[in-house]
Amino acid sequence: MFKIATSGGLYPGVLDRTGLLCCLLAAIVHDFEHTGLTNDYLISSEHPIAVMYNNKAPQENHHVAAAFALLASPEFNFLEGFSRAERAAIRRRVIDMVLATDMKAHMDITAAFQEKLQVPRETRTGWVGPSRAAQVKLPPPPPLSAFAVHVPLESYCDPTNPEQVSMALQMAIKVADVAHLAAAFPVHYRWVKCLEEEFFLQGEREAAQALPITRFMDRAQAGVSKSQVGFFEVIALPMFSTFVKVFPDCKPLLDLALANYEDWRSLNNDSEAAWHRRAVLAERKRKRNNTTSPKSNVVHLAGTQSGQLPTLLETSRTVQLSEPIVVQRSTLQKCSTSYNVQQRKAAKDSAWRDFTRQPTV
Repeated sequence: MFKIATSGGLYPGVLDRTGLLCCLLAAIVHDFEHTGLTNDYLISSEHPIAVMYNNKAPQENHHVAAAFALLASPEFNFLEGFSRAERAAIRRRVIDMVLATDMKAHMDITAAFQEKLQVPRETRTGWVGPSRAAQVKLPPPPPLSAFAVHVPLESYCDPTNPEQVSMALQMAIKVADVAHLAAAFPVHYRWVKCLEEEFFLQGEREAAQALPITRFMDRAQAGVSKSQVGFFEVIALPMFSTFVKVFPDCKPLLDLALANYEDWRSLNNDSEAAWHRRAVLAERKRKRNNTTSPKSNVVHLAGTQSGQLPTLLETSRTVQLSEPIVVQRSTLQKCSTSYNVQQRKAAKDSAWRDFTRQPTV
């Protein structure tokens, strides 16, 4: 969130220092005391949190309410230096941002952002990718260049317009909430597998309580790792693209998300075993073409338990901080993914450097 705000065009310009504080505070508390369960489960199981908030975004309401309850204690109240009116404004903005992370409000928030900030009409319908096109029998999707950003003058966030600023911040935290979509593919893949395991654990709870098992949460069926192409096409890429229309300095995030989308398409079109074999061959070719001095054949991996090599396909183990282990570099090649193809990796690295090179204030 900090990088999106300071390098993406929000601060300075749209936000002042207090606005930046709101961004950081909302990002810190947006999952405070998360139960690892979905709102639908909390509601269907009549969880006390759902009862307290009348079934309305119980998780998000609890995150922000519990955080401000903690800030009410003198030992934690770092906002006491602000006036009463300033504290009220900070609280109101943080509440709006945290509640915006409820995915059930996704379409409404995206539509409001497009309307308030006058995003060009041709971008409002999103993008129908190949998977969805096949389902609804539409013509083939446009090339990835369809997400090229051409920002007209009217797509601009007016810092003097409170509604526009509020919508910009809500979209910004939504993008930051799923920023792993634009991380290096092994990092993004690991996040997805952790989320998948969390969903499977909820599915087991639902089965134990004789509740209907939510889609993608049945361990015996395909999980969310098998639906990422659709998630990118329907939710992620349209959201990133819409945000970048107003804040073009965030385009490297869109480029990286598009690269990961292509990796998921590649993975879904092939078995994981073939995917890994292809990656190993690509890595070997890259090393043959590498003219730099050879590196050591030993890699030190800090922050893992002895005997627990953090492979990309480890789905159910939480890696805990412990003593480092030493593995052979050849062993790590088995954990490579297709993102290691030299051209794609260079493109991702270049996009990330462009994003991180932005000066911060």
